[in-house]
Amino acid sequence: MSILELEYNNNCSFDIIYSNYPSRPSKTLIDTRIYDKYKEHTFDIKTDISECLNYLKEDFILTDSFQSKDDYIVIDYINLNNSYNKLNNYNNCIIELKDVYNYPKVQFIKLVSSLFLETKIVSSNFNNIIYIICTNRQKSLEFCKNKYIKDLNIKLDQKLINYIYNYNNYICNKINFINDKICTYSNTKLLVQDIDTLNGYVNCYINKISKDTCYNCNIDYNEFLGCNVCKTCYSLHFIETCSSKTLLLI
Repeated sequence: MSILELEYNNNCSFDIIYSNYPSRPSKTLIDTRIYDKYKEHTFDIKTDISECLNYLKEDFILTDSFQSKDDYIVIDYINLNNSYNKLNNYNNCIIELKDVYNYPKVQFIKLVSSLFLETKIVSSNFNNIIYIICTNRQKSLEFCKNKYIKDLNIKLDQKLINYIYNYNNYICNKINFINDKICTYSNTKLLVQDIDTLNGYVNCYINKISKDTCYNCNIDYNEFLGCNVCKTCYSLHFIETCSSKTLLLI
């Protein structure tokens, strides 16, 4: 998990260049070796927007339509054009972005920070998702065409590029690690049990669910967590035989 606050800049100029094809991943936004391995996998840990909002330690009122100036609308990611064209509709919104490997998406983040008085980025610790928290829209945009956006012609600062690059490598490495572990299982039943335990632990972690530790824990070693974990209360148990580096607590 990491959070980045973007400075408001109402003088951000841009010019959209369109293409008939999607932009390719950039090696300055993700290590190509990590990406080549990551794109072969399909496994995801079960999380939702509540994970990232909990990191911010703020109260957000999420609604389907505005009822007050404090309400936030969530813009689910379909494509960049859809997210762009919905910005004019809301005073406050939370934009979901997936797979931020190309420059148009990063330029879009920069553009958003020029429209809203307050803009924060918060990234998931378990899935390849970034949320942009946008508060108090100051101006509107002309609608874009229903074509791939090749370039917004916005100059990016190195701080934002580094944030995206480091996050992409971190989260894709983590997902690669999980998939490598999956390949080591010969017992499908045990694999399903370990994944269920992993998802149970993650659910407690991201939703701040505090369960009383069992007095008679059903403890077993979990390959994904890299330590012993109770299958009932999801408490972690570190002993000398466990890995000193865990997957989900680093």
